[in-house]
Amino acid sequence: MALQGKIIALEHSKFGFEYVTTDYNKPERIRQVWPIASLKSEGMSYCRVDEAIGKPASITDGRVSCYLGNGNWVRGELSNLGQTASLSIEITPIPCPKCRRETRWHNGAWQKLMKKGWVPA
Repeated sequence: MALQGKIIALEHSKFGFEYVTTDYNKPERIRQVWPIASLKSEGMSYCRVDEAIGKPASITDGRVSCYLGNGNWVRGELSNLGQTASLSIEITPIPCPKCRRETRWHNGAWQKLMKKGWVPA
């Protein structure tokens, strides 16, 4: 299974893979960061590895892939591939939106009760 995230810059000119998701049972946002051991650029024209910072990327079995456009890719690997431990795990609460109706957290999103049933808040 591939995770969809983005490549971020870490200290000392290193790179990391950031993955953000929500908990399905509690109103919490979970952010994880894994260190990328090696990155290289490849493709049809000249591109730099640092052009991938902030761009959408995917990770499968510890291998990172980011498409930069114009036939250019940045690819890399985590140090222990799929067994690499994350550098940080941040859990932040997601506040309930202001609305006059009854609200609930259901399947990773806030919902409000309307006449036709539960709808996204």
